[in-house]
Amino acid sequence: MLANLLPLHGNPLRVAEEYAMLDNMSDGRIVAGFAPGAGQETFNYNTPAATQRDQFWEGVDLIMQAWTRPGPFAYEGKHYPLRYVNPWPQPTQKPHPPVWIPGSRSRETMAQVARRGFSYFLSSRQHGKELAKGRQLFAGVLEEHGDSYHPFRMGILMTVYVAETDEQAKAESQEGIFYFIKNCFKGHLRQEGRSMTQGPGIPNMSVEDYRMFLQHSTPGAPMLGDVRDFEELHKAQSILIGSPDTVCKAILELVEVSKVGNLLIQFHIGNMKSEHARKSMELFAKHVAPKLRHETAKMFARDFPDMERKLEGAGG
Repeated sequence: MLANLLPLHGNPLRVAEEYAMLDNMSDGRIVAGFAPGAGQETFNYNTPAATQRDQFWEGVDLIMQAWTRPGPFAYEGKHYPLRYVNPWPQPTQKPHPPVWIPGSRSRETMAQVARRGFSYFLSSRQHGKELAKGRQLFAGVLEEHGDSYHPFRMGILMTVYVAETDEQAKAESQEGIFYFIKNCFKGHLRQEGRSMTQGPGIPNMSVEDYRMFLQHSTPGAPMLGDVRDFEELHKAQSILIGSPDTVCKAILELVEVSKVGNLLIQFHIGNMKSEHARKSMELFAKHVAPKLRHETAKMFARDFPDMERKLEGAGG
């Protein structure tokens, strides 16, 4: 589940218990994701942006204690001072379910993730070389904290549509894709209708991260939300469409560059018809996923010969 926005909850223990219940119901299969939330959530829920990041990490640490520390105990937090912590139920997975934290190449977020031994999910829609930069940055932060990178410490978001042929994929997905781009993207992903959704303290960006954002941004440059046709969409590499062979080749090229092993794939796009989304998922499962598993296994064994031992040591 990626991800529960902790600062929007009055008490993170409710999230700890809900995740634990799902872990019990699924026999230890839950992956716990946590996020601080973005500008629109801060505005809609009327939560203070300036303290949101500090509140978020305190909430994460409270949940970790609730899952691993025998209760009852008192928790004297700055944002969550609790006289009695004794949640029920406890997770099936020990010491706790895998924890994922999403971010958009914030070095501060990566450092917090590395410090706690969590995994990092790059929620940016910038693909290609930008993915490689994000992975290299995270790998460097892990090394600074005495850890090392392997492909399953990081995940990426992508949107995919699969049909029998490339032309059929374009015809079936066109309405949903361009509805999604024009109506569902946040303001900072397009020039038209752009709004200030990030900045120092808005909702929780550090000054260092905002300085890096300004250094690598070009005012007025076209963005993913400004694409006008499939040719421009193909260059952006964020939304992949085509036949099973076309989509598989495109994903393998991205994985070869990024060295990332977890893919969170969006199949239903915008106002797409449900039968198209289901067909795309079925074609992906039958004709794309098996080849991806086979080829990436060889790729990761070549580039990360110690990965299997690290995964076993981490309980993965």
